[in-house]
Order: sequence, then structure tokens, then C-alpha cells
Amino acid sequence: MAGYEPQKCLDNLNTQGLVPPGTACQNLTPSWHCDDITNQSGAYHTFCAKEGIYYQPVQCLVCTNKSTGISKYFPPSTFYDDCDALHDQDKNWKGGQCYCCCSCFANDTLIAIPNGNKQIYLISKGDQVLAASVTSTGDKIQMNWSTAEVTFSSGTDKAGQQPMMVYISLIGKDAHELICNMDQPFLLADGKYTTAGKLRPDQQLVDKDGNPVTVKLVSIGSYEGGVHHISTDKPWHKNPDGHLLLAGGVVAGDYTLQMYFAQLPDSMKEDNYNEKPTLGTPHYEAKHAGKVKRSDVLFEFVGANSESKQIGQRQMVSGLFKTYSVETSNVPYGAAALFTPEQAADIAMNGSQAPLSNPIALSIFNTIKAQLAGFFPDVNFYYDTFDMTSNLYAFEAYGQKIVQVSGGLARMKGFTYEGMFMAMAHGVSCFYGGDPKNGFGCSAVGQADWYAFGVISRICWIGDPYLTYVVTAMDQWKAIFALVSPEHAKGNPLDPLNDPSLDCRIKTIKSAAAGGALPECAGGAPLPKISLQKATAASDTDVVLNLSLAVDNDSGTNVSNYTLTPDAKVTSATLDAATGFIVHLKVDMKPDTQYEVTVQNLISILGTGLDPNHESTTFKTPTS
Repeated sequence: MAGYEPQKCLDNLNTQGLVPPGTACQNLTPSWHCDDITNQSGAYHTFCAKEGIYYQPVQCLVCTNKSTGISKYFPPSTFYDDCDALHDQDKNWKGGQCYCCCSCFANDTLIAIPNGNKQIYLISKGDQVLAASVTSTGDKIQMNWSTAEVTFSSGTDKAGQQPMMVYISLIGKDAHELICNMDQPFLLADGKYTTAGKLRPDQQLVDKDGNPVTVKLVSIGSYEGGVHHISTDKPWHKNPDGHLLLAGGVVAGDYTLQMYFAQLPDSMKEDNYNEKPTLGTPHYEAKHAGKVKRSDVLFEFVGANSESKQIGQRQMVSGLFKTYSVETSNVPYGAAALFTPEQAADIAMNGSQAPLSNPIALSIFNTIKAQLAGFFPDVNFYYDTFDMTSNLYAFEAYGQKIVQVSGGLARMKGFTYEGMFMAMAHGVSCFYGGDPKNGFGCSAVGQADWYAFGVISRICWIGDPYLTYVVTAMDQWKAIFALVSPEHAKGNPLDPLNDPSLDCRIKTIKSAAAGGALPECAGGAPLPKISLQKATAASDTDVVLNLSLAVDNDSGTNVSNYTLTPDAKVTSATLDAATGFIVHLKVDMKPDTQYEVTVQNLISILGTGLDPNHESTTFKTPTS
């Protein structure tokens, strides 16, 4: 690991909408130092090493007082005993969880030192480097260089695999290139600061003398090689001075500036920095349309008037950079989809996606994949990282059942474990959900929703967590449905199997989660309505009605819902407690008289009303 960056961890959690604000460990009172927790605790450290990616969320246990909000961290060996002891003294103390994250330049990046340059990974703690402060004179950037001691130097193995790195091609006095992570800070020619993930072609960085260096090309990809961080000994005062290095010929921040970049005043960051989209998101291309263009096949960006190099691999001195491909996996004709193309486009446009560099979406997918594969081992799950559409597909290919999740859906903010679990369960349900089916043999959209929420949820989520998970999943589905325009949300009433309205789908998942049937709007059989089957009079004051369905208490006991001809006053109505479909009426009637009884406004326990063809029947009172 190259150290822990708390703001980056928090940003990852927040952009994915994984946890409510305040549950990142550094937001607790008092805050916890995640680098100590994750690096010193055996289980946490092993988990992070297994994941092998930056800023993977890991749940850490804390003992929290629900009344005061104060939290205490205890060593793993005594955590339960210590927290139980506090609970014995004050019942408000209970175990809970917060989130930490597992925690550059490529190793061969040259860093300016007092007598020349040195590869960053060869710089050790205690070495001297050049560090700058910045002053502006009119439009000119003035760099003031001095020596600084390195107090932190750490990196990954030379043979490491680094996802979501940025390759930058620069034009200045000499053409040169850099590889760094998405969060590496740079000084711009206008004296403000930005990070690599926000860079775009034709922006200008600065060299050692403050001269502009133009960004010719930026691309994102993986890097096979080591990366390294260093920090100077200069104190941090929410100002970059003393934390600016000359890296690869341009002015860039050290690890301290990277770690605390969020603390810089907005006036020091490039204009509207927080609103600038990140490389690898649909909004990046949309925001910079007309100024930036992307390669047809690679995540490589150049200026609008430049030609893309379309180079898939770049061999560097200490490693290999592989540009990510834009091409997505093939989805065959007839594949079942979670959303129509129009709905998926609305979701991508109106929602917010975490950047490609955020590892949380893939982690959630892998967790769900492992869970569902245990129950459905013949289903193959595939995560299409670079498919920016917000959708999921189910289809058969080469004799294999495949559920394919687009990265654009998995990275939707607020659509996390519970919602994604039910989305992937929907994909499974396309194969196993049963009738009604579409023309390609997959369970219809509503039926797949119903089977996912009504059956698979109960198979996979056992015990008390079931209701919490399923309610959270429904909330996340409703939130993502709300991103669809009214025009595309209304569905096709002539094709309810393939295109039910989103209101109908909400009704479906609610019914399924509560143990109900598939609604008629989604292709289900109409629910039965109440029929008045029989009426008998035991006396001239007592009438018994037999209904086809049990009715709810409010409608069943309302005397105004029963009328007799000839007119007779109903004074009370009582439901049979054992059945619910037998009603006992108290009525003032004449003996040996034929009556017709009519019922109205009754509601069955299924929520249905009366069959209009069976609302009345006749009976005769006995002779006195």
C-alpha cells in the first residue's frame, strides 16, 4: 500500500452512495485513523491485500453510544468484551460499523533533486528534493525552488497491477509523458490547481520556470509496473507551497497535497473544479463536446482538431500502460433487459455515475455474484466495465445462461448492494421466473421482477435482515425509476409483458415482497373479486351472507354497505371471526317475506372489490 488518503476514501463511498454520511470512520466522534486500523489489524489488512485495489471499502467495528454519538475503537482481541462492558453500564452503548478504505506516479517518473533528476522509486526517506512555492506576477507564474527533505516514501511492487491510471502526453520545449493515478494534483498555467482525472487536452500545465506545457492527449487504462508516493517535510497549512515537485518536467503535488487536496480553498482550484466531470464518465464527453474528442475504440482523448493516436499499449521504462478499450460486450438480439433503451438512456443522463476509477461497484458485483452463484450455479455473471449504459441483460449464448451487468448501472450513485442484488436476481429470474414469458422464452419483465423480489430474496436473505434488505432494495429501485422521463416511464399498455409501466413494476415488487401475486398490469391473472353467493334468514332479525372472499373489517362491518328490498333497516353487521367471508346482519324484517339483499363498497383482503354480476341475491324469512 502507498498510504491512506481519507478524503479519497470518503469520496468513493459518497459518489457510489454506499453509506449514509457520517459512517465513514473519519467522520466519527472522535475520528479514527484508518491507516492505523487497516494496516495493524490482521483481518482488515488481509482483506485489503486480497482485494488488491485502491480505496476498497472495508467495514470496521466500533462501539458507539446511540445517545451521545461518541464512538470508541477497541483492539480486535478485546472488542466484544470491552463493548459489552460499556453496554452493561449504559444500554446506549452498542457495537456498530464504520467504513475505512484500503490504501502516484509510475516508478520511472523523474523527480527534480538538487543536483539533477532521480526516479521516484529510488528516493528514500531523508533524501533531498526540489520543492516549490508559487507567486503570480500578472499573467506570469513565478516558481521559487528550494530544497526539502523527504519524510515519506512508499510504493507498490515493480510487478504490480495498477487499475485506473492516467497517461498524459505533453508538449512543451520537449515532448514527454507521465503516468499517474486519477487524484494526482497538478499546477495549471493560470496558477490554479487540478487533478489528473479532470485533465483535458489543450489544458496547460507548467514547467520548472513557469512556462506553459500543453496537454496533448490523456487516456485511462491499467499499468503493469510499480507506483510510488513521496512527501516533503514542509508543514501543511492548506497551501501547496513546499509540496510542489518537478515530476516528469511539470509541476505536480507531493503525497501530502494529494491527500489534502480537498482542503484547498475553491479559489485555488481550477474554476468550477467540483462540477468538472471525471475521465471515464459519460458526462466528461458530454461536457467537453466540441473541444475534446475520444478515440472510436479506446478511452483516449485529444483536442477536437487533433487526431487520436489509438495506441492500445505503451511500453514505458518501468512498466506497460494498456489503454482501456471502449468496445463493450455483444448483447444478442432478443436478450431480456432490465430497462428499455430509452429508459436506460434517461437514467444515465439524469442520474450520477461514479467514475471508472471507483472500485466499489465491481466489489459489490463480485459479492452478489458469489452469493447468487451458490444457488444458481449454471448462470454466468459478467461485469461489462466500459458499457456506460445503465442496464442489465439476460440471454443464452453457446448453451450458457448469461447475466451481463453494465458498468453504467453498477456505478449509479445510490444504487448499491441491495438494489443491485435484486437487479442481478431479476436477470436470474429471466431464466427461472416461469410464466408468463416473452417471445424469446424468458420470463416477462414483471414476472422476473416478481420472482426476484418474491422468491430469490427469500432464498438468499434469511432471518431478520430480510425485511431491511428488501425494503432498501425497493427504495433504490424506486429512486432509479424516478430518473426516467414520464414519457418513457408509462410503458406500452398493448405490450405489458415486455414493457409494463414503471408504476406497474413498483406495484409488482411491492406485491412480491409482501407475498402477493403478479399484478394484472404486468401480465398476471386478474385477482378474483367478491361475489355474494348466498343469503339465508334464521329469523326475522338475523341474516347470514356467504361471500366468495374474506373482506376487510372496515368495509365488512359498515351497515351502509348492505341494502334490502323491500326496505328493511340493517342495524349491525358482524364478520365471522373464523372465516372472514361470512357476514351476520341484524335487520328489522317481516316474517314469511321474500327479500333481495344487495352489497356494495366491500373490499376483499386481496384489495379487490365486488363482481358487478354477483352483488345481489334473494332469501325468504321464516314464518312466525
